[in-house]
Amino acid sequence: MIDVFDWFMEVTRKRVTRGEIKQQTLAIYERMIYVSEGPKSRDDAVKLLGHLTLGEVGDPGFLADYLDDIAELVPGIAHQHYSILTAIFKRLVLVGPFKYSPMLPVRNPSARGGKQKALRLADHEALYDLFVSRAQGTKYRIILFLILLGTGLRIGEALALRWMDVDLRGGDECAVIHVCGTVVKGKDGAFRQDKRKNNARFYYLTLPMWPTVELREWRRQAGDVDDSAHVLVSKRDCLVSPRSG
Repeated sequence: MIDVFDWFMEVTRKRVTRGEIKQQTLAIYERMIYVSEGPKSRDDAVKLLGHLTLGEVGDPGFLADYLDDIAELVPGIAHQHYSILTAIFKRLVLVGPFKYSPMLPVRNPSARGGKQKALRLADHEALYDLFVSRAQGTKYRIILFLILLGTGLRIGEALALRWMDVDLRGGDECAVIHVCGTVVKGKDGAFRQDKRKNNARFYYLTLPMWPTVELREWRRQAGDVDDSAHVLVSKRDCLVSPRSG
């Protein structure tokens, strides 16, 4: 399977060159397929299948069990593996080794529903204390964490917030934010897109009071900044990448 993964990535790079898929998609495939070296190496890369033969991996039952095992621990990773394996076998059908894709009867892990549980108040407090203890030196991460916890936004959407998108109001009124963009990582670093993932509609969202209070203080600390400035920036006042956020 190692050779198959390498072949698939070569085909994918050519598709990027032809403009058929985005560079960002290629980066996701590379990150999920190849195990990086060093302290941040990934144990969940698809290339863990590399020691198996194409025949073994081509068994729908094996693939379903493989994805189920991953989904039990990390549903998001299982979904990405599903997407990559589906794309690989689709290509293999086109070039001949398979008449039908073994991924056809395999269900997408993301369609099976998660097992997430709502956090209780005590859980909120314990999680916040843990996060604060781990986020020393990167103050924006605490505010980012509170926004994510209080809104359920995607991390890229939270990082895309500008002060013009935040109505802090006053007194007992909760802040209202306008969700109207996302931050993505490109070849030359992070940049803001004036659109949401999958071109979803913009919308307004009322925050709970506890992140409202923190955001008001964050705005006070920001000082005299333009309304077009991003709410969450690095120490060097740079846009934060979703990967580092």
